[in-house]
Amino acid sequence: GRIFGGTRRPPPPSRTRTLNVLCDGEGTNIVLDELVYVGTEERMLIFHRAEPAAPLKSRMSLRTLEEKLAEEGFLRIHNSFLVNMSYIAALQTSGVTLTTGQVLPVSLHGYKAIKMKYMAWRGRG
Repeated sequence: GRIFGGTRRPPPPSRTRTLNVLCDGEGTNIVLDELVYVGTEERMLIFHRAEPAAPLKSRMSLRTLEEKLAEEGFLRIHNSFLVNMSYIAALQTSGVTLTTGQVLPVSLHGYKAIKMKYMAWRGRG
């Protein structure tokens, strides 16, 4: 993999944004800064976190999660995917390339709106 220059200092503990989800009947806190994207599989949400954590599964609708994370920098790029915009390396009609190297499909039907949301988020600096 590529090595990114500079060290990313973690935010102070008080600023750690977490999401509490039920995984196997247990409440689990997911640190939002470490959540790369969420996918769906057989009515389950799969939470993909930054390496090397194993994905977590939870029974929840992506729509519910999207509403919860609307103000947290997450973008619904497809019926099946909600992505942390901090991890987007490139957004194109062919797909969304993540900084982890993965490529996820993007909804062509909603591409314009997705791109606008992403550009607005990027420009908020």
